Amino acid sequence: MRAVVSFANTPFYIEKMKRLQASVEAQGVKFIGYTSFEEIGCKPHSEIPYQFKPYAIQKAISEGVTTLLWCDSPIVALKDLSPVFEYIEKHGYMFFNNYGHPLGKWTNNKCLDYFGFTREDALEIPQIMACCMGFTVQKITSFTVRQRPLFFNEYYDLSFDLYPGSWDNHRHDQTVMSFLIDKYDLEILEGHKTFFIYEHFKTVPEFQPISESVC
Repeated sequence: MRAVVSFANTPFYIEKMKRLQASVEAQGVKFIGYTSFEEIGCKPHSEIPYQFKPYAIQKAISEGVTTLLWCDSPIVALKDLSPVFEYIEKHGYMFFNNYGHPLGKWTNNKCLDYFGFTREDALEIPQIMACCMGFTVQKITSFTVRQRPLFFNEYYDLSFDLYPGSWDNHRHDQTVMSFLIDKYDLEILEGHKTFFIYEHFKTVPEFQPISESVC
C-alpha cells in the first residue's frame, strides 16, 4: 500500500497538515496523518526533538504501508505523485540534498563522535532535507527481526541518544539520517532536478531550470 505520512500536534501545523492531506488525496493517494505523541508511542518533541518522525513512519509500516512518502506538514503536492512512488519502489528509498548546508555545519560533537568523524571531514558530507523522504519495505533487503530496514532501524533507535541537541548547531533526526546515508552509501537526489523544491527556491538562479517532474 502506498501512502503519504505526516505528523502535526499543534493548531498551526494541524491546519498545514489538512492542506497537505487535501493536496495528496486530490492525486488519489492515501494520506495518514498522526496528531499525538501517544498515538505513535514517542517522547514529546520538547523532550526528544523530531522523534515523532521515525515513530510515525514505523507506525504507518505496522499498519500495512509498504511504500511510504514522509512529508512534513507544510508541504503541498502540486501534481501526480506516481513518479515519486515509482522511484521509491525502484530504489527502496528517496532523499534530497540540502544544498549549502553540509553535515559538519549542523551536527553536535556527540553525533560526530558516535559516527567517528571530525567536523572537517563532516563538512564534506551532504546533508539531506528530512522534510521529504521516501521508504519502501520490500525493496530494501537488509531487515532486522522487527522488519525495519537496517539503516531505518538505526535512525529509529538512535533517536534517544543522538536527536537531542541545540537547534543552533544540530538538526536532530536530519543529522542522524544524513550520517546513515553516508554510512550505507545511499544516493541523494537533487530536488529541483527530480521531484521536490522549496517554494522560496523557485526564483533562485542556482535552482534553474526546475524539472517538469517536480511535484
